[in-house]
Amino acid sequence: MERNENNTNKALKSISINHPFNERREYVIVGLTGKIGSGCSLVSSFFEGKENRLDIADESPGVEGFDSDLNRINSVILRFYRYNKPNDVCIIRVRDAITSFLFSDASTAKSRIDKKVLNAALEEFRKRLSDTNPSIADNEHRAIVSSIADEMFNEKSHDILQLLSDFCVNLSKRPVDVTDNERMRMNCFIRYILPILSTCLRDALRSKYTSVFQSFGNELRFFGSLNYNDFEMFNNDLNDCISKKNSIEKIELKSHMFTIAERLNNMIKYLRRPGNDTTPITVIIDSMKNKYESNYLRDRYSAYYLVAVSRDEDGRISHLMHHEKKALSQVEVDVIDYNERPGEVAMYADVFLKYASELISNVDDKSDIDKLQAYIKRIQKFTLPDTLSAIHQTNTDNETRLKELIQRDTHSNRDSVLSCHFNNTGLTQSLCLYFCSIINDPLRLFLYHNRLYQFYLQDVEYCIQNADIFLTNNEPDDGPKTHLRLNAYRYITLMLHPGLVTPTSIERCMQIAFTAKANSGCISRKVGAVVTDSKFNILSLGWNDVPYGQTPCLYRNLIELWRHNDPKAYSTFEWSADSVFHQGIRRCFSFEDMDDVTTILKGLPACFCFKTINEKYVTREKNPMNSRAMHAEEKALLQCDQQRVKGGYLFTTSSPCEMCAKNAKEHEIKGIYYIEPYPGISQSHVCNSGDESNRAKFILFEGAIGKAYEQLYTPIMPYKDELALRDFPDCFIRE
Repeated sequence: MERNENNTNKALKSISINHPFNERREYVIVGLTGKIGSGCSLVSSFFEGKENRLDIADESPGVEGFDSDLNRINSVILRFYRYNKPNDVCIIRVRDAITSFLFSDASTAKSRIDKKVLNAALEEFRKRLSDTNPSIADNEHRAIVSSIADEMFNEKSHDILQLLSDFCVNLSKRPVDVTDNERMRMNCFIRYILPILSTCLRDALRSKYTSVFQSFGNELRFFGSLNYNDFEMFNNDLNDCISKKNSIEKIELKSHMFTIAERLNNMIKYLRRPGNDTTPITVIIDSMKNKYESNYLRDRYSAYYLVAVSRDEDGRISHLMHHEKKALSQVEVDVIDYNERPGEVAMYADVFLKYASELISNVDDKSDIDKLQAYIKRIQKFTLPDTLSAIHQTNTDNETRLKELIQRDTHSNRDSVLSCHFNNTGLTQSLCLYFCSIINDPLRLFLYHNRLYQFYLQDVEYCIQNADIFLTNNEPDDGPKTHLRLNAYRYITLMLHPGLVTPTSIERCMQIAFTAKANSGCISRKVGAVVTDSKFNILSLGWNDVPYGQTPCLYRNLIELWRHNDPKAYSTFEWSADSVFHQGIRRCFSFEDMDDVTTILKGLPACFCFKTINEKYVTREKNPMNSRAMHAEEKALLQCDQQRVKGGYLFTTSSPCEMCAKNAKEHEIKGIYYIEPYPGISQSHVCNSGDESNRAKFILFEGAIGKAYEQLYTPIMPYKDELALRDFPDCFIRE
């Protein structure tokens, strides 16, 4: 009787202790982001199939013991991961989601993909699907995939398109709205069939794959489909609104910004078997390249984490140029990178259009120049009211013509033209070629000119900056990637069992810097910084903000300055009626009609950046010293113990500028940890100079940050209590 009672109590304890952890494990969703060639796909492959044996410390320390606590931590991670490794892991690639839109309608696939390429992709798809089926471990899945394959193999290619279309259309439906049988078929389609289809299409497109799928992604986010008729719909609504003098906001247009994210969300939900909605599942999404799509999933799943995979630039570019399947040139790498970083190139869009016609007029061949110049002029005037369809239908030969002129093999002529018209504006040859590639893309030009690119285009840099976890992939390609693999397992383990290990010293310091940046009153970029001694003891922290006694930009109001109100918030240079700055803002701005201002701002404060206003409208000269704020690194270094800092470390959420790098050098900082790369020569010119013993090493941060830091390192309950509920060590007491 007593034994039965004990067994009942143990069973009840086991159920109770496991329930809160299983709740966390029900859905673990990891979004991977990073520049092309960084290693996102490599990380996703770590969780597919059987785990490879790792050359890492064994679970037992042996007679001689572990060398360090790091090996003990690795032992904890590996022991837990090997015992609790997720059984149901599914990889969803964003390209799979985009492919599903392409094949949602057979006519769309035929119109958007060259016939030969499409046929080649479908033929290869037949072969790979039959080869893949026997390797599926799950018996039920294998039977369903075999059944679907039989349907496709018994039909002609155009019927395959219809069958694929039926599956892809169902991806827009909610899983609860389809039968259990159809849901299982969709489950298998997402897991096994759609990835093969998208891979075959990628291989068939070859070098065009990246640009084609980037373009598809842009259209899906803006129009919600890959049907060009949406250009007409958009223009009709827009022009109708303008003709009636209505506000743009009164146009009843649905935002399609989350089209891809919604498809990913449906795919995730289809991955559960019918009737098993509580079975734990781990979903790896490769590769997220739009911040707002990531946020969409983060808002819906408490256990969603965005993981950024970074790589040393030299290693990344070398991998892309020498990889047998990629083999890209430096220019091709540059153009792909520009596509993934629209914020970096947007500032050059107007410059390019301004100088393009002048570039053309300086070459020898004058044929069709007038037509092309008229086209350039038309794009220069391209604003919101213009019709997208008219731009799109412009003679596509113009793009080819301009590209030929810039890529001309007569190097002396081409180089002289480029040097005369582009080098002094910051437009490199790669950047010119990038703009040539999009000059006939009305959507991208529209988004650049109206500063909407961050919502609808890929923006990997912005995505990385908003990641929860950062991994680095700097080990040799032909090696076991032990460090990267172990870190991937570390964070999956912490997602499954928070608090199993403590944060690293690097994570602890960067988390404080990350928290500190919230104090910044800057309206442009908030930065936090921490200074430590050589043993990572924190000496000081800082954030970018104005010097003591001044009003932060967040609380200053351009309208009030224009009206000459609130004098204590502004400098004499800004306030004096006869100053160049005050005269400049009164000449350039007018806030007499406050109804318009209220409509635009909707109650938001009319904050302004002095440096931007001064450079853009008053002096029209760039001068970084015009900034009102002190940098976060500057403030942190100013307040630290000047003796203890020598040989210490600087942590900053954004790598330091040249001035702050000089400051760090003066304080004999040993290493600088950062999250966001800041353009400039602070490392190559400032830190990598002078005495070899005083050259701070720039180190890309690796670890968890922000909300993820709290989620991963805060135990669900005290570990001592968990052990007791699991009947340890009482179960080993001698009788």
